[in-house]
Amino acid sequence: MLRAEFSIRAAAVSLLSGPMFSYFF
Repeated sequence: MLRAEFSIRAAAVSLLSGPMFSYFF
């Protein structure tokens, strides 16, 4: 369960950080 939650959080962060970094930089 912990691994699944971590993987989901990592995927969400990667998807959100992608566009954000592209906008900032």
